[in-house]
Amino acid sequence: MRVDNRRKYIYNDLINKNNMSFKSGKVYLITDFDGTLKTKSILNPYNLHKYFYAIRQFQNALSSKLKIIISTGRNKYWSKKAINEEMDYKDRNISPTIRKKYYPNISSIISNNGEKKYKVVDSELIYSKKYEIKKIEFLKKHFQIDLKKIEFIIKQTIEKNNLSNNIKYNKHFPSKLSFKFDKIDITQYMSIINEIYKKLSLLDTGFNMYADKKQNEVFIKLKRNRQNLAKDTYAIMKLAKAKKNNDLVIVAGNDVNDKEMLNIFSYVNLPPNYKIPSNKEEAQLLITQYPEIKNQIDQLPLRIIVVGDLIQNSSSDSESLMNFFQSNFSEQYKFIPNTENYQSNYYLKAIKSSINSYLVINPIFSKEYNFEEISALMN
Repeated sequence: MRVDNRRKYIYNDLINKNNMSFKSGKVYLITDFDGTLKTKSILNPYNLHKYFYAIRQFQNALSSKLKIIISTGRNKYWSKKAINEEMDYKDRNISPTIRKKYYPNISSIISNNGEKKYKVVDSELIYSKKYEIKKIEFLKKHFQIDLKKIEFIIKQTIEKNNLSNNIKYNKHFPSKLSFKFDKIDITQYMSIINEIYKKLSLLDTGFNMYADKKQNEVFIKLKRNRQNLAKDTYAIMKLAKAKKNNDLVIVAGNDVNDKEMLNIFSYVNLPPNYKIPSNKEEAQLLITQYPEIKNQIDQLPLRIIVVGDLIQNSSSDSESLMNFFQSNFSEQYKFIPNTENYQSNYYLKAIKSSINSYLVINPIFSKEYNFEEISALMN
């Protein structure tokens, strides 16, 4: 009841306000696509258009405040097509006019689990070099993960073994830590991999190294607090900015490949070398030993939307962790069913509810919302 009264106060306080300056109050929705932004239950194209159109109308009602970013784990091949194909921009032969007017306005796509960013310009994806630079700087400053140092170690080892002419680095190396050897026998290939592994292990950076022996490729995946750096990478970066600007970040997903992004402990400062909890027991122990973590979570400009049957479809550890979140962080989490028709649109309702809950606790954020925008949130 108290929350409702506070919302009523905000509503009455804003009823006579003019449009504000947009210095704060932005909402960044970082969302998985399949099964999250695009429901799996609505198969009829006409009904799907109605579902998308409701989200687009809400975006329009909030002027320039709501930015939608798709986060995917897909590789380069898919990421270059993800907006066009996943968003039905080409494979259903929908006209550009219909797409522009009735489909959600996607500002960018984060591919390869946070490794690369593409801005969406006229339904095409433009690679963001600026994001790559920012990510390298951010990881070094906040998590002591020095991609440039890793690059130096790898290249120095390659040169020392006289293999500089036999290697091709990923186009976005070291932001994407992968490389491929040409004309190298398996014994030499494994030897160089082992040498690189030993040298990287001397760093205070967690990682996994994967070898594709058939293609002579090497992939390195980094870890933070013993959790893979994945879809949470971009969200963490955006959250740091939101704290300064009084903005809000919403992350949304429906599958196990979203688990890092949906884990609220990914977004707090943990004790050195402390593992990000991956089950209920670890989560409870962390909160018990470090009660200030709960205070950190309460202050985060973050809301998390979990769509569908993720809890039931998870492993026992992940299931227990999601149940822990549901029981202990009801303000931060929204657990919703799959949207089965455009009238219900549980996803859109969860977005509105997430923004409303933050309006209540952040007066600077709420002051940026005028009467029409508040009305759109309440409807």
